[in-house]
Amino acid sequence: MLFFVFLVISVTIGFLSTISYLEVRGEIVEAYEEVMDHTDEMIREAVVLVNREEAYRGRDYSTEMVAILDTYVTGYTPPPDNASLPDTRPLEEHLHRLFGENTATSVHLTRTTEVADIVRYSSHFQPTWEVRTNSDGSVTTSAYDLTPDGSYLLEAAVIIPKQGGIPAIYQQDIVTKAREVNPFMESVRVYDTAGDLVVDLTDPMNTTGGTLGPEMLQQALTTRADVAVMDEETHRMTRYLFVDPDRGTDENTRIVEVTYNLQERVDHINAVKLFNIITGVLGVLFGALVALASSWYITRPVDAIVEDVGIIARGDLDHRIRATKGIEFARLEESVNMMVGRLKETIEKLRESEEQVREYSGDLEEMVDQRTGQLEVANEEANLYIDILLHDINNANTVTLSYLEFLKESDLSDDQREYAGKALAGAHKSVEIIRNVGTIRKTYEKRTDLAPISLDRVIREEVALHPDTRIRYDGTDIVVMADDLLGEVVANLIGNSRKHGGDGTEIRIAVADRGDKVEVSVEDTGPGITDDLKDAVFERFRRGKSTASGTGLGLHICRSLVTWYGGTIRADDRVAGRPGEGAAIRFTLRKYQETD
Repeated sequence: MLFFVFLVISVTIGFLSTISYLEVRGEIVEAYEEVMDHTDEMIREAVVLVNREEAYRGRDYSTEMVAILDTYVTGYTPPPDNASLPDTRPLEEHLHRLFGENTATSVHLTRTTEVADIVRYSSHFQPTWEVRTNSDGSVTTSAYDLTPDGSYLLEAAVIIPKQGGIPAIYQQDIVTKAREVNPFMESVRVYDTAGDLVVDLTDPMNTTGGTLGPEMLQQALTTRADVAVMDEETHRMTRYLFVDPDRGTDENTRIVEVTYNLQERVDHINAVKLFNIITGVLGVLFGALVALASSWYITRPVDAIVEDVGIIARGDLDHRIRATKGIEFARLEESVNMMVGRLKETIEKLRESEEQVREYSGDLEEMVDQRTGQLEVANEEANLYIDILLHDINNANTVTLSYLEFLKESDLSDDQREYAGKALAGAHKSVEIIRNVGTIRKTYEKRTDLAPISLDRVIREEVALHPDTRIRYDGTDIVVMADDLLGEVVANLIGNSRKHGGDGTEIRIAVADRGDKVEVSVEDTGPGITDDLKDAVFERFRRGKSTASGTGLGLHICRSLVTWYGGTIRADDRVAGRPGEGAAIRFTLRKYQETD
């Protein structure tokens, strides 16, 4: 019970925590995606407007000029002698790169001794600037600053023509504003359709050349769409923006590489995950406390009931279930007490029934003993009658056979000799019946232990009893496990072949070694056994379709004895697949295995 409650609470809290985490995670990812999409659009617009003069007409770049001069002055190094002037070429190249090929840039250094005294001796001189529109529509932006040692006055001027493209400094300004919106943007680089770096908008002073990877360049030019690549190890996402301002003209087509560092997003998601894990663990602990409290409240009365039931189960049916709190437990206690009461009544009735059964059992045992004695007496009488019949009928048959044989050899007419032969056949049949009855009696009553028997001796003894029958047997030295009734199997099979084969039937007895068993085959050249009778001939009182007389017990006795010996017997064709060319009865016996 406690485990079940704890499991339910744990699964519920875990499910809710997981759902909460997935929802918040989705919101975080969606928020970052929206910021990156907004940033991409700002950069895309800036690049698209590079060639549109209305986007920068009247733009005041004085602030940027002052900042550029301030950067140069900060890194200023005085010349080794007073004869040479400081090198201003880096500053000119930087201005030219920022404001583009269409602008005119100039940088002048003037010794402070050649300017007005108010400039030379003023210790509070601050960088200043001037913007003026020329008669041809161009705009000149100038900025002034002193070198740190006060030796030179630095003047930088940029003339932006009326007609021309947007300078790169405008794009840098857009990137700066985009960074204010998206602080995890790391870099923005612009490439042309050849994959060459046009400008690094996050660091315009960077003059190091660069190229875009051929695979990414080919993908962007082929799809003519934006591509995003995520590096799971560094948590950096690089978006390649395909910018085509002239709709199909590759001259102004640009591929903008924008790199975002999403480590902050990963940290944010991990913080949410950790919070949900801690919340889940605390919830599980709280649930465990609730489960323990609930279990104690529920199991305490249950334990009391179990204890009382245990006392009753040990035989004290007069013990009552103690009263506990709760309607459900009160009903349970009432039901158990009622059940125990009924159980007592049932036990009393069972005891009364047991006495009656005991009385009936005594009477039944007496009746069984009486019937058993009567059956034994009846069985002895039946055996006595069978012995008398077998003995007296055999004696009578012996006398009858003797006189019939004598009569058959006497000087009789043909009809009389035929009648004598039929009487002689009937007497022989009576002898066969008596012998089969005796064999069956021995089979069912005299189950002796099996012993080693010489198979060759048994077969030769039975063959010798039929000197007038052509029987071929080659002999064997195999010893089998059987008893003194084994000869009945061979005798019945020889008699069956003689009976159904008719005059002139040849019989062959073959013995084949089959490993731990031996197979004996009794084959004849008679009419054979059809396939539909090969299983049925072993049934009791079942005879074949020949006209020969018989009791139908011979093969049944053979199967009973062979089964008792642990073997099998079957009817087969003497020639495989040709039942009309003779029958074969094959049976197996277990070979005698000598032990060390």
